[in-house]
Amino acid sequence: GLKDISKNCKGFMIVHSDMPFIKTSHINKIINSLLNNNDQLVHVLKYKNEIGNPIGFDISLLKKFKKIKGDFGAKFMVKKLTKKTNFIKVTSNKIFKDFDLFKDFH
Repeated sequence: GLKDISKNCKGFMIVHSDMPFIKTSHINKIINSLLNNNDQLVHVLKYKNEIGNPIGFDISLLKKFKKIKGDFGAKFMVKKLTKKTNFIKVTSNKIFKDFDLFKDFH
């Protein structure tokens, strides 16, 4: 998906498809943060001391993402750019629930 992002965009978002409790309001919070916090490169949901998904990134980070190899991704970039991150508080830990195994559906 990174190949199809226009450099004219303000940013991009990494969204996991196996996280059904992510709401439109969560995505909108990230979009609003991307549009209104020009001094920040990363925009991430946070519940207590834990970061969740999805995560938004300033378009200037696109080249760095394309260079990532191995098992590194969005959360790696958050850790690397903590000082340039806007942590968006949410009130539910459901943003961490993903459905990877059959037992997760029960």
